[in-house]
Amino acid sequence: MRHLTSTGISWNAQQANALTVETAAAVQAAIAAHAEATGQSRYEVERELKRIVRHPTEDDG
Repeated sequence: MRHLTSTGISWNAQQANALTVETAAAVQAAIAAHAEATGQSRYEVERELKRIVRHPTEDDG
């Protein structure tokens, strides 16, 4: 998931529900690109990203 955080997208904005349409589109594009690059489904990548953002653990880095 570190690949997604390297996009410069503000996860604080996402958590605060303060995303612009452009930022939301960039988030979805980053998720899709990561899923394609790693051979995962976009749904699974997005689900794991949400879990990490909402309930981080030490193992999440």
